[in-house]
Amino acid sequence: MQLRAARHPVVLALAAGAVVLALALTLSPSLPPVHRAAASTPTDAFAPVDCAEFGFELDADDADGAACGDVTVPLHHDDPGGETITLAAAVVRRSGGASPGAAPLILLQGGPGASTIDAYLDLALAPADDPFGLAGIRADRDLVLLDQRGTRYGRPALMCPELVDLTRRTIELDLDADVAYALEDDALADCRERLDDEGVDVAAFNSLENAADIPAVAAALGYDRYHVYGVSYGSLLALHLMRRRPAGLASVVLDGVVPPPIDFNAAAPTSLDGSLTALFDACAAAPDCAGAYPNLETALAAAVERLDASPARVAITDPATGARYRAIVDGRTLLDAVHQLLYGGPTVPVLPATIDAVARGRYGALAEFMGLWTFDESMAEGMYLSTVCSEDGDIDPEAVPLDDVRPWLADQLAGDADDVLAACEIWDVPLFEDAVDAPVTSDVPALLLSGRFDPITPPPFAAAAARTLSRAQLVVFPSGAHGALGDPCPNTIVAAFLADPTAAVNTACAAEPPTPDFITPTDTVFTAVPRRLLARLLPLTLEDGEDEEDGADGIERDDAPLTLDGRPLPTGPGPLAALAPALGLLIAWLALSATAGGWAVGRAFGARSDARWPAKRIPWLSAGAVVALPTFAVGAVVVLGELLDSGRDAVLYVGVPREAAWLLGLPPLAAACGVLLFGVTVWAWRVRAWSVARRLHASLIGAAGLAIAVCVVWLGIG
Repeated sequence: MQLRAARHPVVLALAAGAVVLALALTLSPSLPPVHRAAASTPTDAFAPVDCAEFGFELDADDADGAACGDVTVPLHHDDPGGETITLAAAVVRRSGGASPGAAPLILLQGGPGASTIDAYLDLALAPADDPFGLAGIRADRDLVLLDQRGTRYGRPALMCPELVDLTRRTIELDLDADVAYALEDDALADCRERLDDEGVDVAAFNSLENAADIPAVAAALGYDRYHVYGVSYGSLLALHLMRRRPAGLASVVLDGVVPPPIDFNAAAPTSLDGSLTALFDACAAAPDCAGAYPNLETALAAAVERLDASPARVAITDPATGARYRAIVDGRTLLDAVHQLLYGGPTVPVLPATIDAVARGRYGALAEFMGLWTFDESMAEGMYLSTVCSEDGDIDPEAVPLDDVRPWLADQLAGDADDVLAACEIWDVPLFEDAVDAPVTSDVPALLLSGRFDPITPPPFAAAAARTLSRAQLVVFPSGAHGALGDPCPNTIVAAFLADPTAAVNTACAAEPPTPDFITPTDTVFTAVPRRLLARLLPLTLEDGEDEEDGADGIERDDAPLTLDGRPLPTGPGPLAALAPALGLLIAWLALSATAGGWAVGRAFGARSDARWPAKRIPWLSAGAVVALPTFAVGAVVVLGELLDSGRDAVLYVGVPREAAWLLGLPPLAAACGVLLFGVTVWAWRVRAWSVARRLHASLIGAAGLAIAVCVVWLGIG
């Protein structure tokens, strides 16, 4: 049983689109200054900081094109001389020319509670030849990545590590639903109490104060005019900003639109149902998908029912620690995973294959996907609750429309509105007046982007928001999902819109492809090899010296934490242990190369060879093991690069492209050669072949070969 924050479809939006990056910014003396607007209070100041405080460092090529800093703003904007808070901002300088640039683009991530810096820095710094990056937008304007009040890098940050701690302590326990909900409520209450003890006024972290921060940040950075991009909750925030009518706002881009009049908590069942319909219809319309998965809806419904009756145990890795958990997966867990995968355009094509695998009782791909969001510690859950509960904390469970939702889906989602109410009662923030939910009327140029498969902010949401925006343009991507920016076509459309917000954008590219390129047996060999290799190497991504019990929020955890049934929490193998098989493989390969090379040199200088059959095969077996491994490694890197370039890297969660299937035979070939080499060595000692020196030499070859075989199996690639 998952936490309410993990179960509820809207809370799942916290993880959607938030790609946690390993990059960081560092200031350079040659960096052009970030100008500060003249002001009478210190709240307008931009204070440069070491980008390591935001968790990343830049290489030399990027360091002189970006800056990190803190912006001080009022806690309450109607009291500018009162208490203040700090927002985090990363400014990525435009890449073109020395002449003055166009108005900057301020980016706002969704959630609410996600970090814009984490999500968009990599895209903002991408080179010009990366079609998924924002180089086309950055060519003539700065990009400002603003972490909203209360999110990860601001002060204070309304993080709730209590929720992730509870997930770690309960993920392996088959808890009664009432017990699970009570534990979640206790964790939320603990977070609220801790923030109170720290003196945090959680009621001030709402959309109205958040929207008022944006002009203040623009002024602090010295910008008279600016554009705003908001995705998911960021679009709702941008609409609140439009209602304020700030003088410098040049245009807005709303991506995955949330109109104020629509309570997307209440609409979540209908939105997800529509997204599933789009998925099933698209699969049925694609011959390969329809042939491979002819009964996709039936398979999903049956799997949800089966797992509710008899939950499965699935091995999930915590990316932060490398620890492995035998998580319980019931019907709702599966449905939440499907919901999460519908968020991402790259993962939609893999979804039919994943559903089909689960229906057949195979959970490997599902487990790897679940590890991406189950233990996420980058989201500010407290900011989420302060925002959602102030706007929609009066949700009426009886008014949630379920009549037109698939019955098996409605049964799973029926209690979610009650969960929202319970969480908001604990969080206890004032509710906004009804006027805040009124439609936004504005003549500011607006570009509204939607994806056909979006499970939480579907295209009708954008259409509803556009009715009162007199200069709105709508684009729906037929293969898109939640959040379009970051794909080549949307990037081009957004860049053109920002260049001239008054002109009609060319949306021709949005018509292609009409359906996703679904992963099927026609083009993919389904195998667990990539997942096994990922599981082995995942702990290598941990930062050196990272405290495995402390999250990204920096809040200390109790020593030796235990699960609810008194068992210690699982611990990961750590980077060195994870490196051992790969390092062993490299050493064995080098040893085999050297010893086999010595054998070849001896033969070349006339050393007497044994005419018996096994001895003659040693050079060939050595060559097979020596050549197979680097060929596999180089081929795997090439395939991965091609998948990344095409945005299809999600295929590795289920298998490999069929054209690369030959690579799968290389590790087993190397292992087989290694075992045979060891066998020849044993034979040589038993029959006393060659001299003792030659047998010792052969033993080195055999030991290296056996080590290769063991490491290949250990790494999961054989």
